[in-house]
Amino acid sequence: MSSAPPADYVAFVDRRLPALRAHVAREVPAPGAPRAEVLTEVLSGLAGRWAVLRAAAVLRGRATLTDRYLDRAVHRAARGWRERQIYPVDLVVWDTSEPATRTTWSAEPAGTAEPAGITETARAVEPIGVVPPARDRRVSVALRRAAVLDSTVRPGSAALAEASIAWWHAYESRRRISRIIRLTLAVLPFLLYLTARG
Repeated sequence: MSSAPPADYVAFVDRRLPALRAHVAREVPAPGAPRAEVLTEVLSGLAGRWAVLRAAAVLRGRATLTDRYLDRAVHRAARGWRERQIYPVDLVVWDTSEPATRTTWSAEPAGTAEPAGITETARAVEPIGVVPPARDRRVSVALRRAAVLDSTVRPGSAALAEASIAWWHAYESRRRISRIIRLTLAVLPFLLYLTARG
């Protein structure tokens, strides 16, 4: 596995990224970081199995094998995310030793005719619709040229970034496992020698 993602993997992520984000949004109700975490986890898992999935798709003649794997991986990762969440628990403790007394609560302080929270400083705020004074009209040359220059946003850059990050995570995971296997294979003969010796 190389450290750079192959072109067919990037093309697949580019093709599936909008639908994948929508699928993750349906599965993970919390916006922001949890969705990005699940998306990266799913794409990293796909990157780690990319060669096997592509070979199986070619051998079986099913082009949708990677799509089916991706849908199941999103469901699995979202379920794992939901299981790791700590949900609040509401506890109500009833004390039966004393009889309950009824108390009432009012939003208005006793003896006032105004609702609570309105003060003189709140009334002194400027009315809506007041326009602030115009700013200085001097503009730098760079700002004037910025309107003419091409945008720095490139189409497909989000898919390339997501694919590259996921591929790197899978590459690091594979490299870590490879190191552990090599270390085990290097130490195992020495341990066998020590146990045989005595």
